[in-house]
Amino acid sequence: MDPEELASGASLLPLTAAEHTGLINSVPDQFGQLNADGMFPTEGLDTPYVRIDIDDGVITALPVTENGRPSTIARHGKGKGVIFEVPNVSHEDSVLAGDIRKWLAYAKRTRTPDEALINKIETRHKRNRLKFSITLEIMKLSSLKGLIVDGANTLIYDLYDAFGVTKRTVYFDLDDPDFDVPEAIEAVLSGTEENLVNDTMTGLEVRMAPEFYTKLIRHPSVEKYFANTPAMLQLLNQQREKTVNSFRRVIEIAGVTIREYRARVKLWGEEGTTRLLSATEGVSYPTGTIESHVTYAAPPLDIRELDGSEASSSDEDLIHFSEEVMKHGAGLEWKYQMNALPIWRKPALTTEWVYGAAP
Repeated sequence: MDPEELASGASLLPLTAAEHTGLINSVPDQFGQLNADGMFPTEGLDTPYVRIDIDDGVITALPVTENGRPSTIARHGKGKGVIFEVPNVSHEDSVLAGDIRKWLAYAKRTRTPDEALINKIETRHKRNRLKFSITLEIMKLSSLKGLIVDGANTLIYDLYDAFGVTKRTVYFDLDDPDFDVPEAIEAVLSGTEENLVNDTMTGLEVRMAPEFYTKLIRHPSVEKYFANTPAMLQLLNQQREKTVNSFRRVIEIAGVTIREYRARVKLWGEEGTTRLLSATEGVSYPTGTIESHVTYAAPPLDIRELDGSEASSSDEDLIHFSEEVMKHGAGLEWKYQMNALPIWRKPALTTEWVYGAAP
C-alpha cells in the first residue's frame, strides 16, 4: 500500500471525515426524555463564548406613540451580561487493523459489500453517539435543576449563582394524609407566574422520580381532587407514554402536567449507575416561554475548521469527527467532540420539588 494513501486513510474505509460526521449526526438520539421532547433546541455560535443579557426579564413594555412617531428604539445587550464558555467534550476510539480486516472480510461475503462495510462503521459510531446523547441528557436535566454537570458529575456552572437567583423549593409531605397536594401544586404554579416578569407561559410541567410520582398520585388529597370526575379513571388506570425505547407515566393535576422521569446512567469514573433524579426529587418549569432554554453549540476545537466555515447550527452537526492513522499502521484513531452547553436562561422560573416534610 502506498504510504500516502495509508496516511490519508482513504484506502482503508470508504468514507471521508465529513461523511463520517454526517453519518454520526444522522443517528437519532437514543437516550433521554428531554432529548426526545425537543427541549433545549440547538443554537449555533461562531465562538466558544456566549453572553446572555438580563434586562428585567428581557421583554419590556412599550409606551403609546402619537401618530406612530417618534418610535421607541430596541435596546440589545444593555442589561446585565453573563458570559459562559461552551465546554468541550471529546472522546477517542481506536479501530485496529484487525477490526478493519474482519470488517472487510465480512463485507466481501455479502452481496452488497460497500453497504455491509458502512453498516459495520455505523454500528461503531452508534455506540459512541449514544455516549454523547447520554452526556447531553445529563447536562440538560442538570441545567433544568440549576447546576450544570458533565458526565463525571463535575459542576460546570451554577446558574443560580451566575444569574443571582435564589432557588425556590416546595416540599410535599406525602406521608401526612392531611397534606393538600393540589394546594401545594397551586403554590408552585402561582410562584412561577410571579417570577415570569414580562413573559408568557402556556403551562407548567414537572419531571419527577417514579417513587415520588407513585406516592403523589396515591395521596388521599389527589384521590379526593379527582373523585366523581371522568379523570378518576385516568388516575386508577395510569397510562404510559412510550418514548425513546422506554415508558413513562403522565398525569395532569390542577392544570400542571407531571411526567415520570426514571433515567439511570453510568457516570464516568464511577461504579454502578446513578439516577438523574433521586427518589425524592422533582423539578418544574413553565412551557411556552420566550427563549428560556437553549443548547449553545460552538465550533469544534480543530485547527482545520478555523477557516471561517459556518458554526454548528442544529443537531445535524453537533458531533464533530476526525481520524488519524495510528503509528506503524496499527489502525485508525477516531476522535469525536461535542462543543455544547444547554442553559436554562431563566432559573427563577424553575422550582425544586422535594418529597418530604419541610425542614
